[in-house]
Amino acid sequence: MEILEICPGTATLTMTVDDRMYNGFGATPGGVIFTLADRVFAFSCNSHDARTVGAHYTITLLRPDAGRKRLIARAVSRAGRSGIYDVEVNEDEMALLANHIGDYSVFTEALKVDGGEKE
Repeated sequence: MEILEICPGTATLTMTVDDRMYNGFGATPGGVIFTLADRVFAFSCNSHDARTVGAHYTITLLRPDAGRKRLIARAVSRAGRSGIYDVEVNEDEMALLANHIGDYSVFTEALKVDGGEKE
């Protein structure tokens, strides 16, 4: 995966799909598409000055890819105080493959890492 852009409330990532990743039908599996959508969602949620973690996701796989090697995902915050992001995953800036909607929770306490606390 490659980060193309991160700005407050938005992020864009790209991922190259190689032949070993395709399923038995020659298409990119939904889990691979979801992984890209999840990563761009995480980067966009954490583009503000708060630590966040995804709380709920919905992804709709609209169609199989056409065997192109490059997927592009863009996450954009919806207006308001809701903490909801829309993510679109496209093939080579062309056809829409998947739509992902996610919301997040904000951490207000220290995170525990390796048995200790991290501020």
